Amino acid sequence: MASSDAVNLANSSLDIIAPSGDVLLVVGPKEKRMRVHSLMLRTASTVFNTMLGPHYSEGRNLSLESPENIPLPDDDPKALEITFNAIYYRMEAIDDPLDPALLLRVAIMDVSKIRGPVFFLSYI
Repeated sequence: MASSDAVNLANSSLDIIAPSGDVLLVVGPKEKRMRVHSLMLRTASTVFNTMLGPHYSEGRNLSLESPENIPLPDDDPKALEITFNAIYYRMEAIDDPLDPALLLRVAIMDVSKIRGPVFFLSYI
């Protein structure tokens, strides 16, 4: 890891959704990092399926020892965190009841991405 990466990691929060994940999503302007599995992303999203496939560098450089950093600077970290908690069935990590304003942020986020969990969350 380059020293600038180490500094960025020290200055950002890390949410280990999947301890054995091979991807570190770097989300929002404050660079919240979320460790997840590429296979889960690819299954839940056509955008991630393409990005993490063999035709793009992100998909060719996947590693458990050194997870691939994927920047998502325009995405909502809290909305994405809730979405991933739903994908991973980490219901204990989702507030109950879920704040309607936060659910709306999940529903409108542009991860084009991940529609199934949003449908699932509507039942919480």
